[in-house]
Amino acid sequence: MDSVQLESNMKKIYFDGCSYTFGQSLELYCNQLDTFSENRMSKYVFTKNDLDFITKNRYSGIVSKHIGLNGINKSVNGKSNGAILRDLINFINNNDIKNIEYCIIQLTHFDRFFTNNFQWTPYPFTIENIIKEKKITQKQVDYTIDNIEKIQLEYFLELEKLFVNYPNKLKIIFHSNEWESILSKEQIQKYGVSIDSEYMIRKWAENNNMFINQQPKFKKHITSSEDTHLSIEGHTILAQSIIKQL
Repeated sequence: MDSVQLESNMKKIYFDGCSYTFGQSLELYCNQLDTFSENRMSKYVFTKNDLDFITKNRYSGIVSKHIGLNGINKSVNGKSNGAILRDLINFINNNDIKNIEYCIIQLTHFDRFFTNNFQWTPYPFTIENIIKEKKITQKQVDYTIDNIEKIQLEYFLELEKLFVNYPNKLKIIFHSNEWESILSKEQIQKYGVSIDSEYMIRKWAENNNMFINQQPKFKKHITSSEDTHLSIEGHTILAQSIIKQL
């Protein structure tokens, strides 16, 4: 059996999410800080060395290596929950779910909207342009903004439905505290990954100094002083928590 066929038959662990799962800002650890400008997070182009380092040190890489599964990470910086769900559905439709050992989904902020397979944000200039380009209608914009909690709950319920016959395969990392406003404690605990009994990972990170801008090396530098992504230690601790709960 050749290596390509072996990899395709290997049990998989699937990850998706936004910048927390991509490993945004881990590039700070493998470069000199003067490599970066103030607009690093929007303008910096990752090098191959950056991507290799990020892939190895983000929580998904640590988990995949530890449990010996073929890790698949579909995350993208700024990705919305709607896009995360769409990509997971496409992946499951093209792969036997029995070959997916675990699926780790990091659910993100509510204010990244997804309509007609198109991702957008609720900024007036953005809305004006996408309506002008006929990517979305004003009626769809108004409905989405007025019903965002309902839409996010529907995403969660559809995600849960995908694993109705395999509930133990699904683990959810709840990034934002917004989820506590629309899900019950039981729903969160059924699938949620916790660290020291905290299920909202961003809240845990802030309270335990796991943000980039809470690290002595980065907190006073212009390129990282407002960066609230996970530190390299934060990724390690999150990975350890996931491994214990699989």
